[in-house]
Amino acid sequence: MYKYKFRAECELDVEMFRTMLGDMFTRISMTIERSFPDVEVELQTDIPIELIKNYMKQVPDGHTMLSTLKELTNEPR
Repeated sequence: MYKYKFRAECELDVEMFRTMLGDMFTRISMTIERSFPDVEVELQTDIPIELIKNYMKQVPDGHTMLSTLKELTNEPR
């Protein structure tokens, strides 16, 4: 299981990304800063980081997600 953390420019970017993933994630959560449109996201999935990056590249404004993507843990099954 992989855990990732990243920022996005807005909730819509995260929603587009989440829609692309379909049911390929265990958990996704957003923390919204009310003074900024940016959101912080944590994702838990079986998808390796290179595939996550490929999905993020398909989001029109996914560059913020790509540049801030970090793997929190990599726990073997």
